[in-house]
Amino acid sequence: MGSRPTSTACVNCRSRRIKCNESKPRCAQCARAGLVCWGYRSQTELRIVNMAGTQDGSKKKKKHKKRSNNPNDSDSTAADKASSSSSRRQQHGELLSLPRFNFSIPTESVAQVFFFRHYSMTGANKFYAIQSATGLPTAKMLGIWAVGLAGVANSEKDHGVMALARTKYGLTLHSINDAIQKRGEATTECTVGAVVMMAMFEIIACRDSSSLEAWVCHTQAAATLIRHWSEDEWKRAIDIRPFLHLFYLLAMSCLIRRVPVPTHIRELCRSSPALISDMDLLPARQLFGIICRFTDLYSLENTDQVTRITEMVSRAVSLEEELLSWESNLPHTYRYTDPDKGHGDPHHVYACAWQVFIWNQYRICRILVHTMLLRYLDSLALPVTQAHPVLMAAHASQQEASRKILATMMLDIRGSVSYILGLYETTKTSNSLSPEHSGMFGLLGSLQVLIGVVDIGGEDADWLSEMLETMGGRWGIGQALVLGRYLRAKSRVGVED
Repeated sequence: MGSRPTSTACVNCRSRRIKCNESKPRCAQCARAGLVCWGYRSQTELRIVNMAGTQDGSKKKKKHKKRSNNPNDSDSTAADKASSSSSRRQQHGELLSLPRFNFSIPTESVAQVFFFRHYSMTGANKFYAIQSATGLPTAKMLGIWAVGLAGVANSEKDHGVMALARTKYGLTLHSINDAIQKRGEATTECTVGAVVMMAMFEIIACRDSSSLEAWVCHTQAAATLIRHWSEDEWKRAIDIRPFLHLFYLLAMSCLIRRVPVPTHIRELCRSSPALISDMDLLPARQLFGIICRFTDLYSLENTDQVTRITEMVSRAVSLEEELLSWESNLPHTYRYTDPDKGHGDPHHVYACAWQVFIWNQYRICRILVHTMLLRYLDSLALPVTQAHPVLMAAHASQQEASRKILATMMLDIRGSVSYILGLYETTKTSNSLSPEHSGMFGLLGSLQVLIGVVDIGGEDADWLSEMLETMGGRWGIGQALVLGRYLRAKSRVGVED
């Protein structure tokens, strides 16, 4: 009888076939070689591997087993199989379907690499620095495993892995529940991060648009926890950018629902000590303020009164001026390049995923402002035709300018996609154990607003649908597939009309 794998060594030591001392935060062999230690196999994973080996072995034995001539043997064999299968399930406590995906490294490591490569904008270095201080998985770590496994399951179309992901999801919810019962842990970064992970899980594992509300509820809950942070808690935060990213996602959800951004979120962004002290985040904070002001304007009820519409146009033009001023005052470090400019589709290269996220928030905001402007200008078309020729010329000039800006911003978003999705090896690493974070989830949040607010058709609808379907199929984001199907259906209806 063949031996079963029993080693809990880290992935590097197993691949190098050397002995691992399994010390924390990383083993001695990885420390000596200067490698990132990606963790150790859990007993649960060993059980999964053993079970998979048992099933494969039993299949091979069945191939060589001679068929009996006794007709009664078939019934007894079937009964034996059922009894054996039942006893195995009872012995192993098997409640979930076995994963089809062949994990050659620990499942948790697969989940972490997948998460940080495709869904994170800030990378893993700082996170691992504090994660190594404890031997037990935190709620945030459990959430990352749940989200990463859900993405792997969707991309591999493996129901067994999705069952494991949902198990991690349940464990994360229990950990969050335990944390909020304790006053000292309710508002920690770990708890807030775990709640954000649950919001991401809802989007990644979703099959229809109903998951959007669950995502909004989770993000609002995370923001409520942050609201009670003290100055010391802000100082202890590993990285501030994920919290600012959360505020942006909340603003996007407010735009979809046509409600203003909550006052306490604006106040947190405006006066939080950690955000104020980091000058590199100043452009992001300034842009967030502009988006909040646009959300206020967009949340107002539609009106057909000429004087009211004229006021709306004036406010929208004022926001456009603020956006242009924001772009012109950006520091040099925020600039990006386009090596293929003038040679086919644009291909932007940015300093990091965080910056491409901020740039796309700027582009989305400008698209929304000019979409609103065009709608208001259409409402003023009749009164303008009866007005002074100068006003008529200004009306026509603004319409033409807004349409050009819409086309330019859509083209720039398209140019940023190659960087975010890692489609060019010159901008993304191919080393599976060293994930180059992309911020794909941040892109999806922006596109949800774009599709929900703007009437997209023609070539823009085609490439957006194709990109969303790629994000859903290849990188496992369920909501992207939902949006892609919705956009294709919507554009087909527009063509038929």
